[in-house]
Amino acid sequence: MPPQSRITCYTAWANVRCSSLSHQLNNVFTDLFTDIHLKSLLESFTGGSPQKLSSLAQHQTKRQLVLQFKLFLGELQKAGIVPQNCNIDCGLISKKNTKSIDDLLWKLIVHDIQFTWERSSQLQLDSDKLICSVCFKWTPMVKSVLKQTRTPLSFFAGLETTLNEAERSSVSSLIESFSLQDIGPFPGREIAKALNKKIPSKGWNYYPSAVECILDLINTHLQIAAKSCKLHAKDFNGLADSHDWCCLVNSFMPGTFIVELLPADRWTTNLALRTMEAIILTSTSFTSRDLLEADSKALCAYMCVIFMCGYKFRQSIAVINCIRELQQIANLLAA
Repeated sequence: MPPQSRITCYTAWANVRCSSLSHQLNNVFTDLFTDIHLKSLLESFTGGSPQKLSSLAQHQTKRQLVLQFKLFLGELQKAGIVPQNCNIDCGLISKKNTKSIDDLLWKLIVHDIQFTWERSSQLQLDSDKLICSVCFKWTPMVKSVLKQTRTPLSFFAGLETTLNEAERSSVSSLIESFSLQDIGPFPGREIAKALNKKIPSKGWNYYPSAVECILDLINTHLQIAAKSCKLHAKDFNGLADSHDWCCLVNSFMPGTFIVELLPADRWTTNLALRTMEAIILTSTSFTSRDLLEADSKALCAYMCVIFMCGYKFRQSIAVINCIRELQQIANLLAA
């Protein structure tokens, strides 16, 4: 089995992906071979799964397992999640070969990291209305829902009437910059490109690596939380800094920590880790020791969980604020 830190981080990511399950996975490297975990993971990426992909019972033969994983991989390739030419041996996976399972999971984690990085600029804005403009979701809408869904641009157009002058100008410039309607399984890609100038124009295959995406997200959030000082993480070694972690928490929940008053030690780091997990409603055994000992894949997977769930939290808070604002307007009109 891989190091415990990688099991912990990969499993935390899988639990975010398989959140519809009534119980959490304990070890993604082994739990993929039991119950409906493989089916649930596929549905979280594609919005559905073929009937042939069934619950993986212990009595299944190796041949049946190979067919199930080939079906799983084929659906991911069809959805564009995994490249058609990816070198993944389903035969080795069916034999529970750790390296092959790791390779498969890592490709899926990298996809989520790059997708989250792509959508991050909108979710880092100061305006609650703009944060709400495109729903941040990592499970695609099925075709039957897409037909009934307004495009993000039409949402923007309807949103303009509720914005102040400065916000209205920003939204108008976004609408004018698109000649085509931005709709698909993951609406909002064109808007993301307009907001995030770092997104390569050549397409997904030219996106930064997982490590580069995570470091970019970390440094952006450090600047959001600590505008008066220039915090910067050159590599993952900087993640061991307890004050940086407190700033990351503050970037999602402003004012949580008075960073200058806290000691720079492991106790503070662990406090920040547990606080961040409480905010995003997840729970792992990840500690400050793992920040020092875990490899880059494990750290990327853990930070992927932080940002995926953190942005969901941030958008949820923005929705609540917008609803409250609408209620206040309604009360004034009714008075």
